[in-house]
Amino acid sequence: MAVMARFRAASAPKRGAASADDSVERRPATRPRKQIVPVHKVEFVLDPGIAKMIPEPGTNPRFERLLRVKIRCRDQALGEEAVRIAAAFQCALREATEGTDVAVTQALARYFAVEAAVTGRLDPRSALRRANVDRYLTEQIEFGSKSLRSLRWMFYSAGCLLHPGEFPRENAVAYRTIHVPAAAPDEVRRLYGLVPTLPTLLAQRLQAVVDLCWGVGARRADFRYLKGNSISVRRRRGRPVALVELRNNSGGTRLVPAIEPILVDNLARLSDYAGDGLVLAPHKQTTHRNELNRVAEGLRKRGHRGYNPVALRHRWMLDLAEQLPAALVLHLADIGDLRVISDHQRIPEYKLERILTAMEGLQR
Repeated sequence: MAVMARFRAASAPKRGAASADDSVERRPATRPRKQIVPVHKVEFVLDPGIAKMIPEPGTNPRFERLLRVKIRCRDQALGEEAVRIAAAFQCALREATEGTDVAVTQALARYFAVEAAVTGRLDPRSALRRANVDRYLTEQIEFGSKSLRSLRWMFYSAGCLLHPGEFPRENAVAYRTIHVPAAAPDEVRRLYGLVPTLPTLLAQRLQAVVDLCWGVGARRADFRYLKGNSISVRRRRGRPVALVELRNNSGGTRLVPAIEPILVDNLARLSDYAGDGLVLAPHKQTTHRNELNRVAEGLRKRGHRGYNPVALRHRWMLDLAEQLPAALVLHLADIGDLRVISDHQRIPEYKLERILTAMEGLQR
């Protein structure tokens, strides 16, 4: 029988076994997933420093309330002990709302339980080492930046209690998000190759998603308002160019062009099909907030892998960055920096001759 906290990150890669001392464990990212430790081999490790943090029964109403928090765990004893330790950490921090208390306790307890299932030791001191916390956060990247930012705040705050030298102060935590990796070119070809094999409605919706995310860098939120008449086609120097009007995060709109002939044709047909209706639901006034997820679910029901629209947008950004000036990429993508590119693509080193050639037309 295996011990594992069942939660939405259960499919993330597991890490290697923890050492018995307090040294920082730096496990290689490529290490294969470890076998989950059987229940009878999980060891509870509670050093005196952590034991002092746990309130005596009946002395702390906040702690008593948090003991009622539940997590999904096949080993009930492991789950309850993980919750007890997580509640003690939360009570050692400053007061918070009841909802925040529960959320932090659940997140910490799940982390402790998963670490115990992998390493064979329920050892919060080792689990809250900076290297282990950062490794776990990297594995949770598929949840998106908001969830990752919240988890980092929770774990860094708890980690400061045991290892203050390894973590920034709570009010100085820099929320650095590692961006979703860009989709590989083969992934884009796979999605386009699926279109002719799917039922008509699902095929139209998948093609719209790929054309807009990979083709012009549309965000998830754009599909809640993007209509067919937001797409226009005009000719420039004898060639058709598609222009898609997208909203900026700070307000206003921008026009993002697409010049590849096949992509222009696809967007022109999408504009004609949707008209003044939404591109994913022409006959509705609004779309479901999880409309893109429904398209991916339609693929999975037919035995295909889903897709990540954020990864498709990032592939578009990386392709632009190879050929366009940085300032233009920032404008078209509506972003404030190029970290998404530096996270997943090495910035090329330019030879002096190429630099001089590029600067020949520079006028100041």
